[in-house]
Amino acid sequence: MTYVLALVVLTLALPWGAAWLAGCLAALLPPREACRALTGAAVLMAGGTVAALAGLAHVPWLASLERLPVAHVLEEWPAAVPVACAAGVALAVQVSLLARRWRKHRSLLRRAWQ
Repeated sequence: MTYVLALVVLTLALPWGAAWLAGCLAALLPPREACRALTGAAVLMAGGTVAALAGLAHVPWLASLERLPVAHVLEEWPAAVPVACAAGVALAVQVSLLARRWRKHRSLLRRAWQ
């Protein structure tokens, strides 16, 4: 069970490190090549994440979780609720950051076109 959890964490952590690396690379390149590098990195990270998460759905242990009652899951893995809460908090933080960035870009575009 620990290996599967490590695989899930690795699957979700790799794009964060790759995004940081792509940002550093983009700072070193001219604008046109930086745009291409960032676009390519974003496509590869998204595709890799989707493929890895789709692959995780085929892990028998994870696939069998959808048919287990919550009481049994908590009996086998007591950390399920804290990990789920941490994932929910991380998702909420990402949504708020996305909304803030979207509003900032909208205001910049609005000012640029006026």
